[in-house]
Amino acid sequence: LAKAKNYLNKQFEEGEDVARLIRLRAQVMDALLAALWQQHPWDDAEMALVAVGGYGRGEMHLHSDTDILILLGEDSAHCEEQVGAYLTTLWDIGLDVGHSVRTVAECAHNAAEDITVLTNLMEARVICGHAPLMAQVRDVTSPEKMWNSAEFFQAKLAEQRNRHAKFADTEYNLEPNVKE
Repeated sequence: LAKAKNYLNKQFEEGEDVARLIRLRAQVMDALLAALWQQHPWDDAEMALVAVGGYGRGEMHLHSDTDILILLGEDSAHCEEQVGAYLTTLWDIGLDVGHSVRTVAECAHNAAEDITVLTNLMEARVICGHAPLMAQVRDVTSPEKMWNSAEFFQAKLAEQRNRHAKFADTEYNLEPNVKE
């Protein structure tokens, strides 16, 4: 992590394109998370490690947290201890991880209740694991089965207004976090 951070910082100081560095930082995190995922015994359970939010879009700013979803299939109830051990590993190496652990049904329920959850799922991508689970999430959260376009737009507009009001309409208080 330190080597990657130093390299990316040096590239920035040398004038490298910031958009490229934001994507590269996400790729470094993908490689790290996937390597650590492979070190845990999942016993062939149907599970997927999914990047969500800005990280799901393949964008990671300098001080952004790492937002992940551990997506559980029907046969993964016995993996609770392994999931805990995986998350502990991430914390132990110093990652600032925002995480959720959900089944497809829980994703659908939460997305129906909260537009922010739906947006995170729309921007999600599988890092490793059982990719068909994410296809199931996309199916159950599709506009035909959940928020239609007009409802989605109105809810996103309200969400944006609330977020701006929360931060006193000052863009300096909004993400991304680029300060140390």
